[in-house]
Amino acid sequence: MKRNHMLDILKGLCIILIILDHYTGWEDLRLQLLFPYWITMAVPVLMIVLGYQYALSYDRHAITRMSQAYSLRFVLDKFLRYSIPFWMAFLVEFVISSISMGPRAIIGAWIRGLFTGGWGAGSYYYPILVQFIFVFPILYFIVKKYDFVGVIFCGLLNAFYEWIQYVFEMDYKCYRLLLFRYILLIAFGCYVYLNKSKAKKWLSLVSMIVGAAFIWLYNYRGYTPKVITHWTQTSFIAVLFIIPIIGFILRSQKLMKLSCPPLEFVGKASYNIFLVQMVYFNYAAARLYPYCKSVLLCNIANLVITIAVGSVFYLVERRISTWCLSCTHKKNLDTQMERISNTLNHIFTR
Repeated sequence: MKRNHMLDILKGLCIILIILDHYTGWEDLRLQLLFPYWITMAVPVLMIVLGYQYALSYDRHAITRMSQAYSLRFVLDKFLRYSIPFWMAFLVEFVISSISMGPRAIIGAWIRGLFTGGWGAGSYYYPILVQFIFVFPILYFIVKKYDFVGVIFCGLLNAFYEWIQYVFEMDYKCYRLLLFRYILLIAFGCYVYLNKSKAKKWLSLVSMIVGAAFIWLYNYRGYTPKVITHWTQTSFIAVLFIIPIIGFILRSQKLMKLSCPPLEFVGKASYNIFLVQMVYFNYAAARLYPYCKSVLLCNIANLVITIAVGSVFYLVERRISTWCLSCTHKKNLDTQMERISNTLNHIFTR
């Protein structure tokens, strides 16, 4: 199977855009530089890529049944791959916060932060990735069985979630931690992998027009949707603008062959870099800015520090995670769980 270098390139570009987006020094320039059409779309693009990659992973592991997708080893591997880097980053946050607030004051916040993704820019990401492990199999088999109709169905589920949060006045803090706002994007990424044929041009054009118009009305004309009240800039309607573009990029055989090793490495380390920028913007960035004499210098500093530290973190963490995963594999957990299940069945059916 040919490697799609564009996956890592897209992730590398996305993490760079996320770092730029989390800089607060150019709020007045965001609309002038058309941020809503590109920089703001970084996380939605990551969700599409993640859906594509998981579908690819299911193909490689020959996962054809729901039971395989939810096997203990497969789920545990994914969970540890997301959790070990997060736990390491969270430990740093805990130490820093303990120094400034005191260990007693931080204990309550520590417990909450452990389950809500820590603190800082993008702290919702880890809980969403954990949910992804358990939600994706459902979306995958829906799309695999019903093709594009499955994507439409997932889009309707996305819309239903928005209606639910509006009707029950869901708290913003709760809304940001739930994966359901990204269902359409994940399903589309899965669909692109499963159906590599060219998309219908008229449908792509309509999607882009609808998404672009929504972004323009909300950001530039003061339009306020009645139902979509949280994360409106990256809502399931706004992302209709970027969906056909990323679909074209992921389907293109020519673009698939493009290679940019430095950017691909950044893409591979993107999750670690994301965690580093979360800690950096929460504790260090504001102290650095007085020494930067321009917006450009501040952004260069942000990128250099977070990418450099995140890359080293990736190389170190990868060794630790590999060792931890190898230990779990030696335990032969699936066989042990099957034995436990058989024993329980024997006990309760006697």
